[in-house]
Amino acid sequence: MKLYPIVLKLENKICSFLGGGNQILKKIQDLLAYHIKAFIFAKEVNEDLEKLIKENSNVIIWKKSINYEILLKSHLIFLSEEAIIKEGKKICPLDISEIQSVLKFTEKYSKFVCFIDTPQYCSFFNTHIYEKGPILISISTSGTAPVIGNFIKNQLNSVITEDLVLLTEFLSKYRSKIVSQIKNTTKRKALYERLLKKEFLDILKLSETEALNLLLKYIVEAYTENNG
Repeated sequence: MKLYPIVLKLENKICSFLGGGNQILKKIQDLLAYHIKAFIFAKEVNEDLEKLIKENSNVIIWKKSINYEILLKSHLIFLSEEAIIKEGKKICPLDISEIQSVLKFTEKYSKFVCFIDTPQYCSFFNTHIYEKGPILISISTSGTAPVIGNFIKNQLNSVITEDLVLLTEFLSKYRSKIVSQIKNTTKRKALYERLLKKEFLDILKLSETEALNLLLKYIVEAYTENNG
């Protein structure tokens, strides 16, 4: 199975979580940083999740029965069959029939669903995320070996240097100028490769103004060569 990686904008988007245990707790904790609006569907939730709901009542709504209209509006759906222990009793927050119904619903309406620890029913997988400045890298092992993804993530500090972060921030300001002046994609790629060289990076570290002047010089050279 070949997977296609994407990066999503989730701010102010609805994400639904079906289940009431630690698996759902962890997913919500991770996604709150992306300013989502979360709906939890479960008959019961564990104490830690209930505490999180109370602390974030403006963005987390808990409903004891499944609302399919909300699921239809959800960008991501997380599903867990994990049982919880509450007041000394083992409780299943979802019935098997509810899980089966939700899976049929997500297939019918092509919704992105992650059935935690059950990869055969997932249309997407959680990834390990490496973030440094504007650089964002998502690492996946297709749901098979999270420990490998975490290992790779820990190696990235040696590759994603402060120089690369600085250059990425610089390009975020001036990329539109480059694209507007250099239409030829081959020429544009060659320009970006010049910017990755030590000569340019050393100037950028000393002065953004001097780096911009050099960038404009490169643009003029590429434009002249392309139209000469």
